[in-house]
Amino acid sequence: MSRFWGRNDDSSSESESEDEYEQQQQKTRFQGYNQESSDDDEQTEVKSKKQKFQDELISEAKAMMSRVNSKDWSKAEEHFLALVKAVDKHSAMTNKFGLPSAVIEGLVDLEEAVQAAWPTRKKLAKLVAKALSSVKSKLNKFINDTIIRDETISELMDDFKANGGAESSEEEEEEEEE
Repeated sequence: MSRFWGRNDDSSSESESEDEYEQQQQKTRFQGYNQESSDDDEQTEVKSKKQKFQDELISEAKAMMSRVNSKDWSKAEEHFLALVKAVDKHSAMTNKFGLPSAVIEGLVDLEEAVQAAWPTRKKLAKLVAKALSSVKSKLNKFINDTIIRDETISELMDDFKANGGAESSEEEEEEEEE
């Protein structure tokens, strides 16, 4: 015997249950659209290409420095490579606007951290020491070979060290005013 034989043949109860089922389906399907929220009060922030570019570089630099501060050289290397890739990807933007001072500061701090950790590399675990030496070689190549606004990054870093970062932030403020 079929499982449908024991069912109630009352068609009105079937249609009512089907209607309830359809209403329930519609409620769940459109539940997100029917809710009234205070989205009218919140405005979405529209960012320019320059701001998006700077935010991407700054976030990578901050992530890299947090890994350096925790002595996680393998993750620091990954974030450094992501930063290098972002600079290469946005070469037109870097040549037009330069690097944000936070990125230059991150590179200066990375160079100092690598120099401080270099004498202790033989005491480190094999993989950590390998990542440290990789960061050092890639950092040296990056700061000496990459040219932004007719200056190498090492020159930008030297200017940053000499001025304590004041000149770079003044330049950014002037660009924001324009």
